Amino acid sequence: MEKYWLRREGNPSLLLFVLGWASDHRVVEHILPAGYDVCCLYDFRELTPWTECDGFERYAHRYLFAWSFGVWVAEQLFGQGGNRVSCPGSEPLVFDRAVALNGTPLPVDARYGIDPRRMAVTIRGLAAGGPDAFNRRAYGAWYNRLHDVLSPRPEHANIDELVYLFQAAQNPYVPSLQWDKGVVGCEDVIFPPENMAAYWGARAEIVSLPHYPFGDAERIISELTSR
Repeated sequence: MEKYWLRREGNPSLLLFVLGWASDHRVVEHILPAGYDVCCLYDFRELTPWTECDGFERYAHRYLFAWSFGVWVAEQLFGQGGNRVSCPGSEPLVFDRAVALNGTPLPVDARYGIDPRRMAVTIRGLAAGGPDAFNRRAYGAWYNRLHDVLSPRPEHANIDELVYLFQAAQNPYVPSLQWDKGVVGCEDVIFPPENMAAYWGARAEIVSLPHYPFGDAERIISELTSR
């Protein structure tokens, strides 16, 4: 797992992005609200117990935005049943607001995520043909603008990451992170919108978005003050 600080200036509030498969900090580098330090987590080829403090505990306010498979990763890192981020002698990390974007805590699931059979086909297709067709579908109207920063790691690393997520996400666990909202992009062709809406229920917000949810920085920034 990689960690990258877009801004680290000692602000009182933390904006933490847990990103999706085959991405890095550059897909959110335009989201820099005043008064927030901004950190990104990505490249989930494996998840091991993460016990380093990272300074997250020093912030008076913390806001979590997790995208796609990052929703599951956030559960593993911060949920009651996962490898929680904490410092020795401190309480588990909690968030003032946690928003899931085009994903669910059960990402490989026929009812609430991507059907495992479809996921296996996707992995085979990516291994054979590369990520470009996938990226065009996932990023929609934002593809041309972001083309040069997409899939920043070697293809074999991206496949390794997706295989790990596919296998690990099928291990049973009980989601426990307290999500305030699940944003469901009705134009998402990666995670079925109907499955995401079924999982989030009353917490679902249906919006016009492709799988990539960060094109409109103001939409994300407005969530920081939502209640």
